[in-house]
Amino acid sequence: QTACDIHTDDKNRSAGMCAIRASGDFDDSKGGHIVLWDLNLVVRFPAGSTILIPSALIRHSNVPIQAGEIRYSVTQYTSGHLFQWVENNFHTNKTVVATMDMEERVFRQLENENRWDNYLKEYRVW
Repeated sequence: QTACDIHTDDKNRSAGMCAIRASGDFDDSKGGHIVLWDLNLVVRFPAGSTILIPSALIRHSNVPIQAGEIRYSVTQYTSGHLFQWVENNFHTNKTVVATMDMEERVFRQLENENRWDNYLKEYRVW
């Protein structure tokens, strides 16, 4: 009876999508719905359904199913740390920052401050 409380996935890449798939044997009219809190949406989510969401940005959860029913969830995501590793030329942030001079650190700080806005620009407005 896979269920999750309201959360965002802060280790996922902010600009990345997360695939969530439901399976099992449950009455999707009574439970198993996915809730996208920041969009004010409750979406019926029957077994066999898949949804793509930016799970690091949107608070989400799901509605419990009825007693005796079965629901599984498979989630695929994009790890933010993998992109960070590549951007750092295959080094950790700690290693990279330790080798930077002051000018490089200031530049890195500005990049970090603008990252959120740059990621948001990757999404279309509907």
